[in-house]
Amino acid sequence: MTEFFFSRCKIYAGAEAEEKDLRLCHEEWYLRELRKVINGDQVMPERYDSIYVCKGTWVAACCAVGTVIEASKQVMVGKTKSAVAVVRPPGHHAEATKAFGFCFFNNVAIAARVLLRDKLASKIVIIDWDIHHGNGTQKEFWNDKSVLYFSVHRTDLFPYQDGGEDGECSQVGDKDDRGHNIIAFDMHQWS
Repeated sequence: MTEFFFSRCKIYAGAEAEEKDLRLCHEEWYLRELRKVINGDQVMPERYDSIYVCKGTWVAACCAVGTVIEASKQVMVGKTKSAVAVVRPPGHHAEATKAFGFCFFNNVAIAARVLLRDKLASKIVIIDWDIHHGNGTQKEFWNDKSVLYFSVHRTDLFPYQDGGEDGECSQVGDKDDRGHNIIAFDMHQWS
């Protein structure tokens, strides 16, 4: 079974994202601060309580983003019908100004922004099927009609097990953008 699967795959080396791409979803000051923390030039701020860093973190995180961008582009320009980017660290918890939940950069959000910027797509659907809510991805596209964010997660788990509205099934966008964020059905609320 494994041999059959891999015989049908084309494996590509990853690519490192450029900082201009990171800035599509992350603030410049955040990128500078994060680089200093990773390099050991600055003490890790308390707000980064759910990440761990080492000397290779910056390159690993940039390669994760770059690989997701490249896989997305390969599909959109017709070089392949489908793609899977097997990368670490993950990205969906990373917010514009905060590394969170083992995530440094929001890989999928950045790839979506690159596809929109480069006019390879005009509308995008992001299906986040992690058991945890992708708070960073939802916040990035909260008021963006070009991206439909759909999350399937448990509302009683990280990052919102302690309460708060983010990740609740009522969080579907603001005013004219209602319906551009779709959140998982809350079994506890309806049982």
